[in-house]
Amino acid sequence: MNKLFSPDTRLASTAVLRACVSGQPLITALVLASLTITLALASQYGGGLIPCDLCHKQRWPYYIGIPILLVTAFLPGRSRQVGLALGGAVFLFSVILASYHVGVEQKFWPGPATCGGGLAMPETIEDLHNILARGAVSCDTPAFTLFGISMAGYNALISFIILGLLYQAFRNDKGNA
Repeated sequence: MNKLFSPDTRLASTAVLRACVSGQPLITALVLASLTITLALASQYGGGLIPCDLCHKQRWPYYIGIPILLVTAFLPGRSRQVGLALGGAVFLFSVILASYHVGVEQKFWPGPATCGGGLAMPETIEDLHNILARGAVSCDTPAFTLFGISMAGYNALISFIILGLLYQAFRNDKGNA
C-alpha cells in the first residue's frame, strides 16, 4: 500500500490543516515555514535552479527557526512565549536578509563580495564543462521569477507572514497567561 495515502498520513495531514484553519497561528507558521524551505530545496535539487550565496544564507533562518517553532509548540506558559519571541527574532532576521537580497537583485545596492558562488558539485566531466561555460551564479540576477517577483521577494513576503503569525501566537498566549 502507498504510505503517502495511508489512513495515518491522511489523518495527520487533516489534523494539521484543521489546526491551520482553526486559528492556531504557531502551527500555521510552522507549516508555512516547512513548506517554504521544502520548495526552495525542491527547486534546487528537483528543478535544477542553482542558488547564489545569498539564497543559501536565506535558508539558515528556516533551518534554525523550524526546530525552535517545533519545540515551542510543546512548551507551556512563559517558556512558550520565550520560544515564540526567539522564533520571531529568527524570522525578523529572515525578512531583513530576504529584503536585502531583493535590493541586490533590483540593483539598489551592491551584493556581498561572496556573490557569485553557489556552484553545484559536478557529477561528470560534461557537467563540469557546462558549469564552467555558464559561470558563477550571481546574487543580482534572479534565478526564477513568478509574476515579476523573485524567490527572494517571495521569501521576504512569506517570512513577514510567519513573523505576523508568531506575533499573533505571542499575543494569544499572553492573553491566556
